[in-house]
Amino acid sequence: MSFRSCRYAGILSGVLGIAQFTLAHFIHRVRVINFKVFDNTEVDAFNNLILRGQNGDSWIHPNANQRQRAQYIRDQWHRDVQRSMGHASLNQGHFHLYINGLYWGFYHVFERVEAEFMAENFGGEEEDYDVIKDLNRAAGRVTPIDGNLNAWNRMMQLGAESGVRTEAFYEIQQWLDLDNFVDYMLLNFYSGNTDWDSSNWRAGRRREEGRGYRFFPWDSERTVGDAAQISVALGTNTTGRNIANRPSGLHQQLARNEDYRLFFADRIQRHFFNGAALSPAGAVSLWNQRVEELQLPLIAEAARWGDAHRPSQPYTPNEEWIREATNLRNLYFPQRTGIVLDQLANQGLWPRVEAPTFHPRESEIETGTLVQLRANSGARIYYTLDGSDPRSPGGDIHPQAQLGRQVPIVRASSLRARAKLNNEWSPLNEFPYRPRQAKKLQVVQAQGDGALGGIVVSFNRPPDPATALAPENYTLLGQNASVQGVRLLDDYSVVLNLTPYTTQQSSLAISQIRDLADSRMVLPDSLIDIDMRDSNNVTCGPIEVTPTLKDQLVLEGE
Repeated sequence: MSFRSCRYAGILSGVLGIAQFTLAHFIHRVRVINFKVFDNTEVDAFNNLILRGQNGDSWIHPNANQRQRAQYIRDQWHRDVQRSMGHASLNQGHFHLYINGLYWGFYHVFERVEAEFMAENFGGEEEDYDVIKDLNRAAGRVTPIDGNLNAWNRMMQLGAESGVRTEAFYEIQQWLDLDNFVDYMLLNFYSGNTDWDSSNWRAGRRREEGRGYRFFPWDSERTVGDAAQISVALGTNTTGRNIANRPSGLHQQLARNEDYRLFFADRIQRHFFNGAALSPAGAVSLWNQRVEELQLPLIAEAARWGDAHRPSQPYTPNEEWIREATNLRNLYFPQRTGIVLDQLANQGLWPRVEAPTFHPRESEIETGTLVQLRANSGARIYYTLDGSDPRSPGGDIHPQAQLGRQVPIVRASSLRARAKLNNEWSPLNEFPYRPRQAKKLQVVQAQGDGALGGIVVSFNRPPDPATALAPENYTLLGQNASVQGVRLLDDYSVVLNLTPYTTQQSSLAISQIRDLADSRMVLPDSLIDIDMRDSNNVTCGPIEVTPTLKDQLVLEGE
């Protein structure tokens, strides 16, 4: 039941509040609801809300199989997941409904996707938005709920061009919120949404340059184990769906583009692993939250509607409902992630090269901790700490990317890494590190950098500049070389410029590294010891680094 431009004088308290209506409230029709209906948003004015009895996932559905598997959760769970993936979604809640004092059941209350919702949640005025949906399931046809189709048509045109014109993939991001779109597709692929795309989708965009369409789950009841047996539901595969002028059709057009496929894999990596929203642990956790929330209030729903189709044995939360919830917890969620991952790999959306793993993967670490990066045997690992992607658009190595398998974390950093094997890139792995400030100054890494013409020495906390910039505080142990000069690179690092030195293999000065074919290198550990002392003559090292011998350099592109 939907009521538009309707004011109600009801009581809405908490996520499981009570809504009391009289029929006069529906007849009277006042402009807007001024009430903070939902706990998770500051929005407190609504022209339109939907009270949904959840026919397709409830005990009142005409199909007995649907009633036996009813959870009153499936549609809500999609919005929970979308929020957990980092996106705004429809505000929603649950309420007991009374009409003229008569208990009418347990209702799902949520917003309608339209210009009002977009303006309230994303800013601007209602007139600033285009909001789109399918046109009564008509093949290839869509209609604006609000606004017009100009931006939508341009987006679809660029999608069609993206497979043959690389620039089109980057141009389309002026019209499409790519993070939101890919995550929306992943959500529907994961849940095995079979009643979707020819209908049951919504999208909205603010009519400004650079503002892309956002997609929202809608009527997602035929999902998450929607089959007579869990074993059948586990294998549901919608990853090949391709309907023209729909989200799936746009996705299939974009999937012809290499950069889109890798971006899609990046989002899989983000959401399918490490306890994220669509990992086994993440998906079942969100489901369990709804199970715990609804089990008690569904007793009232059972008393009102549990006997509607089965008078002699009414449906209750303690029978079929909890049995289905348990089956999904124990059988569906633990396996579904891996099955969908295989389905996506068969679509060419999950590469063979695995993303690097980080050890440790803990936000709170000691300053100076060396994070170990691991990947496929033979793969090279490129990483950044400044938030940039180690891979540039088109497949080149980013200028700021470093090559290595050990990364010292000395400050708050977003570590991002990819592996590369035989010219194939892995998905992106990333993690934010927030190291605790160290008390004792220590050297945590020293490595040659040809672009800087010296050895970069990194500390676990900002050193005193007077101490750090004094060449006499550094000693190269056992080497025929000395520190000629020191300059500050940033708060945590200095660059040592060395005098030339000689070994049996080669003669090469650090300052000459920049003349080599590639200006960046990674040096294996051994041979040169750097001993740095602070102003109190307390040793902050020693630490071993590599000699800069030409035959030991590992160069990018090699």
